[in-house]
Amino acid sequence: MKRLVVALLALMLAAAIPALAQNFGRPGNGPGMGPGMGPGGGLGPGACQRPSTGQTIYVPLYSHVYQGLRDRPFDLSATLSVRNADPDRALELVSVDYHDTDGKLVRRYLDKAVTVPPLATREFLVGEKDSSGGSGAKFLVRWKAAQAMIPPVVEAVMIGTANSQGISFVVGGRVIKEE
Repeated sequence: MKRLVVALLALMLAAAIPALAQNFGRPGNGPGMGPGMGPGGGLGPGACQRPSTGQTIYVPLYSHVYQGLRDRPFDLSATLSVRNADPDRALELVSVDYHDTDGKLVRRYLDKAVTVPPLATREFLVGEKDSSGGSGAKFLVRWKAAQAMIPPVVEAVMIGTANSQGISFVVGGRVIKEE
């Protein structure tokens, strides 16, 4: 079983490398990509976003992935990271909302707006045993600023361990609305 999992992961990695290498370090319009976007719609290496005064960002989250021949769920913990990439300006984090597979609101992580200083980071956690979001969970992150600034880097880091197996991966957010 362990060999099968390792073989499948190696096969997936081998299939992904050529696609990633094709557009590495250059903005452009590859499969599923807009200007300056990387694979999957996130920012690619070397991409630069236009200054903004606010955005709503969609961030996919995986509370579990399936493994093995019996489609057993492999539980994951997740950390949503909101990183202010602007060295000179603070941003206001207006809302961080967690939605389930059906799009229903599960949890609001903020009661009121939070200021994120220049180059600072705020993190929001979903525990490994929290299955309320399901396999299609997502965050909607809304931020704004008094004047145009470099947009934040918004990512979800998923990690899980069981027995001697471990998995971790990062998913970037996608801007769905400019303020």
